[in-house]
Amino acid sequence: MWSSPLRVIFVFIGLCLAVACSQAQERAPQFQVDASWPKALPNQWILGQVAGIATRGTGSVYDLVFSPEREQRFIYMIDGMNGEVRIVDRASKRILSRFGRPGRQAGEFTALHNIAVDRQGNIYTAEVNTGQRVQKFRRVDSQE
Repeated sequence: MWSSPLRVIFVFIGLCLAVACSQAQERAPQFQVDASWPKALPNQWILGQVAGIATRGTGSVYDLVFSPEREQRFIYMIDGMNGEVRIVDRASKRILSRFGRPGRQAGEFTALHNIAVDRQGNIYTAEVNTGQRVQKFRRVDSQE
């Protein structure tokens, strides 16, 4: 089923769920974790929550993060296959915005791999392989 898992995200809100994001698959399925699992989580694991969000065509979710406000209303996800960033409403799972395309110019992505969001809502993307760069996308709308 998994040819190349990229991230495993553990969620601890009421119950424990594990979510795997794969480069080769077009989905981010959820798995309920056995509560008696005897091992402590390693320091490098990422905590968060995910929703069932599909990608376009041959795309796949490479990485995702949540908006910085307390409610974490938005999911920022990257589709490495389509070279695109999507902003998704966490409650409705509706795509609110998307940007980027494959390429080497500003705002384009060669080998999109990671995403991060700071407290001001600015988005940072990192590329690997021949991309080898970080891009910052500045939030320009007013935050509530």
